[in-house]
Amino acid sequence: MWIATTLGFYSVVHKQHHEAPNGKKFFVIRARTRGDIERLAKEIKSVTGKDKMIHEYEKSDYQFRIYLENEQELSATLGALASKVTYSNFKEEIAEIPHQQDKVPAYSNLWLKLFLLTHKGIFNEQPSEA
Repeated sequence: MWIATTLGFYSVVHKQHHEAPNGKKFFVIRARTRGDIERLAKEIKSVTGKDKMIHEYEKSDYQFRIYLENEQELSATLGALASKVTYSNFKEEIAEIPHQQDKVPAYSNLWLKLFLLTHKGIFNEQPSEA
């Protein structure tokens, strides 16, 4: 699951920790920038009371990760992120946040691609011949 927030951009997956010998699965929240994951770690601590270690994997597409133990930690984290939605336009809000401004072109591109995907018949129709 992708999550675009005013704190950062995250990918959430449910998978085995490569260092867990027993095969236990974790909810892994991944980020491409250290700042994004650090802001999230503070948020997680505020709602769970737990300090979460930030794992760094230099050769990964998502270089920074936090491992959550269970659905309760994930739910608390997602709830905290949801409580930060106080704006009426996400892209405009991001444009005002210095540590997120560089993501505006990517978010705008994603918005446009999804818009065109869902409205392709509206804008791609050729005029009918009379």
